[in-house]
Amino acid sequence: MTRSVCILVPRYTSVGTESVWDPATESRFADELKQHGDGWDVSATEDRPDAVQQTDVVLLLSDAPSAWMRDLLEPAREHLMKRTILLQCQRPPNMLNDLEEHHVAGGVAAVRLLHWQSHPEKDTGYGLAGLHAIVKRLGATCASPPFASRNYCIFAGPNAHSLTASLAAYISALMSESKTV
Repeated sequence: MTRSVCILVPRYTSVGTESVWDPATESRFADELKQHGDGWDVSATEDRPDAVQQTDVVLLLSDAPSAWMRDLLEPAREHLMKRTILLQCQRPPNMLNDLEEHHVAGGVAAVRLLHWQSHPEKDTGYGLAGLHAIVKRLGATCASPPFASRNYCIFAGPNAHSLTASLAAYISALMSESKTV
């Protein structure tokens, strides 16, 4: 079964989103995830409820779940949050506080996404925040507080040389963590 990764781009346009995410960036990001992924189908679409399928890992270009996501009834909301990674988070430790509050699968600070976009030659893959259990499964090492919280930590994937490579490794571990992802 081919796994899919869906990148959700908000309907609104804000200065922060517009400056980081354009069609060229979207295409490069999706292509790099496909390259590092395990035969995944990677697509980008407008952030709306009908864009997300049950088997998708969701990458949301936002620092918080969308209103429609927050309005879902349990257990659908919990299931979606467990497979959602936020791509426009604040810097740590605020990012970690937000991840704890929303119970999502992980997050990337907006500044890291901008660094990946503007300085790919200097990208080391560091800066993804993930769940301790998934990070451990990867064989990666969690950073110390204030770059770690009760359930999340900032890490770089082992053998990852870019943000998208780290993200792909994390998504693979997340997919294998549960057959329902």
